[in-house]
Amino acid sequence: MGMEINLLQAGKGDCILARCGTGIKKVNILIDSGMSQDYFVKALSRIAGNNEKIDLLIFTHDDNDHIKGATNLLKKMNQKSDGDKYASLNTSLGLGKKSTKDCNKLLKELTDERILFNFGGYGTETLLGVTEAKQLFESFNELSIQKLAFVLADAEGEMNVPYPNMLQLKWKIAGNDLQSNIIWQPNSEELETETEDEHLEIVILSPRKQALVDYIHGAWEKQQKKDVPLKAEKKKRQNEWGKSIQHWLWNMAEKKDKLTDANQASIAFLIIYGQHCGLFAGDASPEDMVSAGRMYLTRKKIKQDYMDVDFIKLPHHGSSHNASREFFEFFRTKTFFVTTEGYTQYRHPGKVTLALIASALGNKETADIYSSYSWWKDNTEFCRSEKSAGNWSMCGELCTLKDVDGTVKYLRFHKVGTDLVPIGKDIYVKN
Repeated sequence: MGMEINLLQAGKGDCILARCGTGIKKVNILIDSGMSQDYFVKALSRIAGNNEKIDLLIFTHDDNDHIKGATNLLKKMNQKSDGDKYASLNTSLGLGKKSTKDCNKLLKELTDERILFNFGGYGTETLLGVTEAKQLFESFNELSIQKLAFVLADAEGEMNVPYPNMLQLKWKIAGNDLQSNIIWQPNSEELETETEDEHLEIVILSPRKQALVDYIHGAWEKQQKKDVPLKAEKKKRQNEWGKSIQHWLWNMAEKKDKLTDANQASIAFLIIYGQHCGLFAGDASPEDMVSAGRMYLTRKKIKQDYMDVDFIKLPHHGSSHNASREFFEFFRTKTFFVTTEGYTQYRHPGKVTLALIASALGNKETADIYSSYSWWKDNTEFCRSEKSAGNWSMCGELCTLKDVDGTVKYLRFHKVGTDLVPIGKDIYVKN
């Protein structure tokens, strides 16, 4: 098996586990934790249940729906003495002692280099923008993890470093154990040398340095003045769900509102494993990801103005504020992941996003959209306009659309379950 993507149910948040490898044991890249510690524990328990470890832990940014689950779990673990830690967690989370101990062991075994976050520096010495982010750093400090990785899409490197915004994860099986190591900014020789070790590359597409600087400075100033956690500014939201996807395909109106500074500073990255390439977009800016993607092609000396990828984890749960025609024309795929339960307050995923996906398809082509929740059937507000538009079939799994030029496009929706489902050669998805 090549690549396995676990879209863990995390409410309106993100908690994703990517497993790669051809052997019995795999490397594990854990992305975000969702809002609840239950989601994070579920992810940790799955890794522990496979008798594996966390090879790379990525917190894309400090919005609560991405890090609060980890923050709450770590805080609770650090507040308890060794004697009652596991019993207390068992009571609060409904887990057995073994599961709790396994989760604790996974976190204790992490090292500085294996945690990516969009702030660099040493725990409490770093000026952080949001209370949750500061608590996360302090909690990792309690585990003797003092520094979290600093990653940038526009990082600088030495002359022999062809891709300074890249890290390489290498691994091999030794007996019953999988041994992995991280190479930051691998040079040409490290990338090109043939070894028996398996490897994958992480190419950072976001954040840009200036976006990160703006966020840290702006958020810290606001928090210092108010002494309260920074909250996103409330805006009056247009009800995209009040119209059908077909309506938005004919009346395309890309969202031009400025993203929050937190989302501008979100980590987004390509994962490249063998012939496979996927995009995990966090909550990042589509313009920044396209710009970094073009730079990657230039560095690779690939003369084309688009990038083929096997899948895209849509940015910001499919929000139309994080989608653009240019984004779907540059990153080309017919397979998309949406990590949300269909939260009505924010109306994620946006129907403009789904219309943009359809508009990028050719005549009679189908885009497959996978989620661990079936919001396209279960959410009454989302479904109402689609049913009246009459473009749904097969119990709402297939949406047939006609573009302005008369071409026909299809969106097929899939609720992933606990069994692995193939979405390409040696790529699988489950929840």
